Amino acid sequence: MKEFTSQTGGRYTYIDDIMNLQNLALAFTSIFDECDNFIISGCQVSGTSISAGYVYINGKIRYCTGTSGVSKWPMYLYENNSVERVSYADSGDKIGRNIYGCAVSSSVPIANDVLTEAPPQFISITSDGTALRLKEALFGKYALMIDSPNSVQTVQKDIVIDGTVTANKDLTAQKGINLTSGTAKASITYNASGALSIQSQLNGKPVYKVTITEDGAIQFYIGDTLLASLDSNGMTLKVTMSLNSIKAGNIVVASNHIYNTGVAADTGSININMLGYNEGDSYYRDTKIGDGKNTVILEIIGKSKASIFYGPVKISHADSSLLSLKNASLPKTDNQLITCFKKDRSGSC
Repeated sequence: MKEFTSQTGGRYTYIDDIMNLQNLALAFTSIFDECDNFIISGCQVSGTSISAGYVYINGKIRYCTGTSGVSKWPMYLYENNSVERVSYADSGDKIGRNIYGCAVSSSVPIANDVLTEAPPQFISITSDGTALRLKEALFGKYALMIDSPNSVQTVQKDIVIDGTVTANKDLTAQKGINLTSGTAKASITYNASGALSIQSQLNGKPVYKVTITEDGAIQFYIGDTLLASLDSNGMTLKVTMSLNSIKAGNIVVASNHIYNTGVAADTGSININMLGYNEGDSYYRDTKIGDGKNTVILEIIGKSKASIFYGPVKISHADSSLLSLKNASLPKTDNQLITCFKKDRSGSC
């Protein structure tokens, strides 16, 4: 880039000096390359007037004289180019300047511009002064602004931030959130069916995943294998559950014990098969107790109320009334009662 300089003694001015000044101006204009048309300064709306200012339209910086008495909005600042003829030494007048101007109107001409040979480009401005300006057109295009005039700023490419990010309001992600720490990876995403998925993979181990389906069910996975599902109907397990103890209501199962822990009195009880189908009393239920080797040793028939022992019954009790049979219609010497017991060799029960 050539820079004009002069010294005392008088200096001739050459065409080259003028060209250098023009090149400097064009170089400044190139800062705005790839920007949309925008207002550089001025062009403020006050009532029915638009003040003068500078604009950037179709690659050129232009002066806009503004206007007043506006009765229709939006208004348009559009390119209004022309040429200027000057005298040449070897002949008459020829084109000596291209003038890149700007006009203001409520509509944009559809005829091709004299210089661009295309319809004029423009900037739209509304009654409240809203228009694309330097802040959002240049800085908002290439940088995040502390105070953007727009409600939303869009960044077209990836961003890497070395410091901590703090959001004082909601943080919204349209696709997912990925977390990495060394070889460990985690993600929060929505899949095609609308299910929210939170998954983690540590140091090459299987992927552990929790999914909340569209209908509200919570599912637990290792890889693609479903382990358990929790919904409004309860939890369904696909694998064995191992617990040190289980407490349901007043009943506790711990170690080798099943006991009632909820009543601080002698009336606590454990009820087995007191309720049946659908927690009601429509159907009888049998109760069976086995020996651990798939063999029943005690069976209680719900419908007949009979108890069947598949083995000897031993009773150890210090009370003289070892066993009581209640039947109000029979005396104790009745054969129906006597034959209920096997007699010893003396004939006694």
